[in-house]
Amino acid sequence: MKNKNRRVHKKIVNINYISTRKFFSQRAEKFDKVGKLSVTMYQDNNPELTEQRDKYEINKIFPMLELTKDSRVLDIGCGVGRWGFHIIDQISLYLGTDFCAGLIEIACIEAEKKYQSQNLFFQEISCTDLTPENLIKKPPFNLIIIAGLFLYLNDIDCMKLLALISKLTSKHSTIYIREPLASENRLTLYDYFSTELNSNYNAIYRTEKEFSSMLNKTLLNSGFKISDFGFLYPEELENRTETKQRYFILKD
Repeated sequence: MKNKNRRVHKKIVNINYISTRKFFSQRAEKFDKVGKLSVTMYQDNNPELTEQRDKYEINKIFPMLELTKDSRVLDIGCGVGRWGFHIIDQISLYLGTDFCAGLIEIACIEAEKKYQSQNLFFQEISCTDLTPENLIKKPPFNLIIIAGLFLYLNDIDCMKLLALISKLTSKHSTIYIREPLASENRLTLYDYFSTELNSNYNAIYRTEKEFSSMLNKTLLNSGFKISDFGFLYPEELENRTETKQRYFILKD
């Protein structure tokens, strides 16, 4: 294709899911080398930054989630289960889903080896297939976590996932979204070779205006309201200029 190995600004270009699945399968294979956090948070050459980001995100976001012993949590695009391992002692049930079999396998091994919780579950499934009947633990959930997922989805599937969420939640539920957004213009990486990751990479970094429009047409239209949003990390924990991590807390 003409867009191969290119950074595409502004133009709407669909990314390649086959390449994305291959990328994450390769990341899973690097688990023993790069560690539990870096396997999905990257920064292979700077593990200290990954640990700092993990700690900062948990400390900042955790109080906003208002977790209780009755909380039922669905983590969509859970990777190796990072959020589940942080919160399992505070909640009733955690289900982490991801489309990468290798990442789910790592999460299951880690859960069995270190956490041994009867309330911690993982499922290999695509985020666009998250209908109630397809989940191993049935809705409703009162917390949905979607951390760093939408950049790997084309626009049509972003909208599909956002529309599905209201079918999975209970009344008075919370949604936490963390997403890297473009600082100025939409940026698409189509089979772009990352020297940092030593791999081809596919991702769409939308502008805040674009992403907010998606929320308006789906979750906000179904009754959710944004209770908090902003930049997630302080400048010293960011190492990109074209993109910045934003967070959104939505409640109904």
